[in-house]
Amino acid sequence: GAGVAALDGCGDAVARRVPSETAAREVGSLWLAQREADDGCATAAKALLDSGHLSRDTVWQRARLAMEINRPALVNQAVGMLNPDWLQMVNAITSDPSRYLDEKFTALRARTKELVTLAIIRLASLDPMAAMREMDHPRWKLQLTAEERSWLWGVIGKRLAQTSGLQDQALAAFANGQDLHMHADHLAWKVRAGLRAGAWTAVRDAIAAMDDVQRNDPAWVYWRARSIQALREPDALTAQVAAANLYRSIANGQGFYELLAREELGHAVTPPPAPFPLSAQELASAQANPGLQRALAA
Repeated sequence: GAGVAALDGCGDAVARRVPSETAAREVGSLWLAQREADDGCATAAKALLDSGHLSRDTVWQRARLAMEINRPALVNQAVGMLNPDWLQMVNAITSDPSRYLDEKFTALRARTKELVTLAIIRLASLDPMAAMREMDHPRWKLQLTAEERSWLWGVIGKRLAQTSGLQDQALAAFANGQDLHMHADHLAWKVRAGLRAGAWTAVRDAIAAMDDVQRNDPAWVYWRARSIQALREPDALTAQVAAANLYRSIANGQGFYELLAREELGHAVTPPPAPFPLSAQELASAQANPGLQRALAA
């Protein structure tokens, strides 16, 4: 493209001139990561959508993520970019997704598969077991794509994993979808559900489906190594070598999983050295500090 202004931080007043395709990638990525409304980002997204550089799929993904975290204003902002006439339906979905999905109302409402997807996401937030039952309806198996169904199973699995008393149902929900179509947050919750159930294959597969940045987080490196050890694939010795290499890749860091990796490698985990005692000058300085004295007296 001829180039449009890509906004640093997707809301910064300082714009860079970059090719439209690059701007669309950057703005799309930043916009999808936002949890609150940002006029700068929305304006840039709308301009790139209108110019044909930002895909409609990205806008629908923004609406999905917003519905999942219960931000109806953000859902409306995204869907309104695509078709303002749909906003009344989106508001109906937010207030009563079951009614929108009820087949008795099929003739009364134009139901695109994207709006159905939003409705099932909303239902999962209110009642994940009801959303699970909804997904069993043959009409959605026919109407929704494998990507849409997998995303929805990711949402439902995540909600079950987060809901006291329903955690044991989560892995079955995740198993109905394809990992490659799930969002990063869904994959993280699938790993947790797999760990809870001792299902190391699910742990391994969910981590394998993560993008490089997420998969290289020390937590997932550690659990990937543990899953390799537990599954002993292709054999125990090869698995042990592969796991040790993963542990070594994070063992120099200072975090919790880095410490666990050092333990797995048999390295001594020692507490940090005790601090040197305060000098007389430091003690006098502390005693003369009015703020510190007020805090001690409180």
